[in-house]
Amino acid sequence: MCSIASIPTPRFHKLSVAAPLTASHAATFGRAVLIASSACAILLGAMARTADAQPVCAKMYDLSSTPGPAPSYSRATAVSENGSVVVGFDVSPDFLTGYAVRWVASGVPGGGNRQVLGTLNGDAGAIPYAVSADGKVVVGYSSGNTYSAFSWTQEGGMIDLGSFAPGSQTVAWGVTNASEVIVVGGSFNAANQSRAFRWRQQGGMQDIGTLGGTQAEARAVSRNGNHVVGSSTTPSGAWHAFSYFTSELFSAMTDLGTLPGYTASSVATAVSANGQVVVGYSTRSDGASHGFRWTEATGMQDLGTIGRDAVFAFGISGDGNVIVGMANDPLHDGNPRAVKWTAATGWRDIGTLSEGGEGFAYARAISADGGTVVGESLDTSIGRTHAFRVGGDTDGDGLLDD
Repeated sequence: MCSIASIPTPRFHKLSVAAPLTASHAATFGRAVLIASSACAILLGAMARTADAQPVCAKMYDLSSTPGPAPSYSRATAVSENGSVVVGFDVSPDFLTGYAVRWVASGVPGGGNRQVLGTLNGDAGAIPYAVSADGKVVVGYSSGNTYSAFSWTQEGGMIDLGSFAPGSQTVAWGVTNASEVIVVGGSFNAANQSRAFRWRQQGGMQDIGTLGGTQAEARAVSRNGNHVVGSSTTPSGAWHAFSYFTSELFSAMTDLGTLPGYTASSVATAVSANGQVVVGYSTRSDGASHGFRWTEATGMQDLGTIGRDAVFAFGISGDGNVIVGMANDPLHDGNPRAVKWTAATGWRDIGTLSEGGEGFAYARAISADGGTVVGESLDTSIGRTHAFRVGGDTDGDGLLDD
């Protein structure tokens, strides 16, 4: 096991880090964006220096080495509570199609392989963004003429969660592991405004409001579904991170603000299991960003950098004490590096799939137990970017599962 650090992510989906989808973004997804993501990743990796990029952690396991055709590009986006189930997507060898994928570790019944989850209504591709703690529910979006939010289970397959307006773009970003499945995300309404939603089997899709502006998107949800985090426009039009709480008695959305000096925008990307700790990043007008950790007691705290003003916090452990993301590292030619943060260590570099730790990597999520980190990294030996997992020992042999 090892320690980790932080880095930014290539835009893959239409919902940007600081703003929601626009109608024009939909046309750029599908095949074109998949190809661009892969090409950009390979180009960045080619720029990496090989001399002094030494990873500080244990083995990074290439999830694309599981049985099945090797993809041209793959990314892990979420992981179950104990690290035994990972979800993400593969891009076909011809770069034309994206497949929603669920990897199950060996030591788990039916594990040791990757499972393609399909699409909605014969769409061109699908992207999963979250998985429940037990690994049984996967949510994301299916891409055809528009983006359609989905929920997937082994028993029921992929179902359409609906939208605020017929045919509008809708993406699911988070899912609970409570007795009732609750999904959160963003959907455009009839006025072409992106709105944050909270979806339940009984009641469907609920608009949870804004911070006084016209747009919002929800990015993550607490274990019991009562706390939702994301970003919303304020009356001034600026995007701010929010935390939303709901109960039988009342509901309220709180503006988490921005970091000092990084006041252009902020976005909350993940939340602890109990909803009390929120992480994300805050951005300056020139695009420089710092990751943050927020609690009601401390407010928004700057998590620092590893040398450059480009740090993004993407994932958090269940207890809120371990954070993962991406940071541009001057020791590696400014390339994005997958990183992990604790209060004791600060940001630490996780390494890459490449020999000697060269190239780049992004850490997208961490398991609730804090033991498994997933994302994507360049493997310079094959010139491709593949999904990775660091940690995770579901069969108890002390080794990474294969």
